[in-house]
Amino acid sequence: MRVRALLVGLLMVTLLAGGQAQSAGKQSAAERVEGESATVVREFLKVFNKQDIAKMSALVASDVLWLSMTKNGTFKADLQGWPALAKWLKNYFAATKNVRSEASQLNAN
Repeated sequence: MRVRALLVGLLMVTLLAGGQAQSAGKQSAAERVEGESATVVREFLKVFNKQDIAKMSALVASDVLWLSMTKNGTFKADLQGWPALAKWLKNYFAATKNVRSEASQLNAN
């Protein structure tokens, strides 16, 4: 599974999935997608914090969008496509050697 939308500092995965759990003992397709999405985001953060651009590439789609939040709370796309993001990350990590990120809350729907 590949993440298509990333947020600087905060990662947000938006996947549209429908359905409810059919019984308490069974996991719905939506719950599986949410669990898989959270796993990808956590792994991305792990390799981001190691500044491992090569491993990050395996976790995102080739047409990834890198989003940032504006002062008024809206999002804007800063970069599109893995090559542009990889180039930006290389420069970002060179300028911020000790940068670390963590997700305080994940939400997939």
